[in-house]
Amino acid sequence: MLKIYGIPLSPFVRKVHWALAYKGVEFESVPTMPADDSAEFRAMSPLGKIPAMDHDGFTVSDSSIIIRYLESQFPEKPLYPSGPENEARVCWLEEFADTKLADACAVFFRERLANPRMMNQPTDRYFHFSRKPGIGSQPFVDLGPRADRPNADHPMAQRISSTP
Repeated sequence: MLKIYGIPLSPFVRKVHWALAYKGVEFESVPTMPADDSAEFRAMSPLGKIPAMDHDGFTVSDSSIIIRYLESQFPEKPLYPSGPENEARVCWLEEFADTKLADACAVFFRERLANPRMMNQPTDRYFHFSRKPGIGSQPFVDLGPRADRPNADHPMAQRISSTP
């Protein structure tokens, strides 16, 4: 049985879950917090990062590496396009999303979810996008659903708006 260790709150864990769902591969989700110190988890993920995977005794961590493994192990429904140029472009976009985009989104996650819901800290609703001289600060605006926004009734929009 294929097991994915992590928490669904992590976009990297969700990425692997979505890949498995798309491929139609059954798996068990094992709730594991990042930096878990258990010997079992650290054997799979020496850096303590989620997700980690155990597939019949073969273990590996990192969402992109796990997905590359899944592509080889379950090739029937490919996630990556054919051709080296197209595959390279998709890999570049995946790397960009995993690094720069994830870093840019982390502040929204922290301010809209982690601080108020998990850390019991107030949300800084007016954090600055830039502190460079000469560039004015822009206040944080509510990103929740409104009737005049597309997809206002989408479940993810509802989740975003439910944070204080």
